[in-house]
Amino acid sequence: MNKHIDFTAIFTDLYEEHKLDLIQHRYEADHFNRIIEFVDDGALSAFDIETEECEFSDKSIMFVFGFTDNDANESSTQSSFSNYVIVFDRILHEFTSCEYEQG
Repeated sequence: MNKHIDFTAIFTDLYEEHKLDLIQHRYEADHFNRIIEFVDDGALSAFDIETEECEFSDKSIMFVFGFTDNDANESSTQSSFSNYVIVFDRILHEFTSCEYEQG
């Protein structure tokens, strides 16, 4: 089902709709500041949406943006990765979380 949902477009629309609130309250809520930095620093264009990892429910939308660094070599066959996991609460109608994961 997820492959039919354009999570990037939904995220972009929600970000634009809430941008002024995010900016106004960016120092009161750390996750607001992380979302702004994610978009304004160009990471949104560098990261790909991980459609299979995203979730769309009645209560929330979870966006997972991932970046894989092709740094595998002979001693380590796995590439490193970075993910931004951003949650939008559909009941509160606001972003409630932004976590950065690295491995």
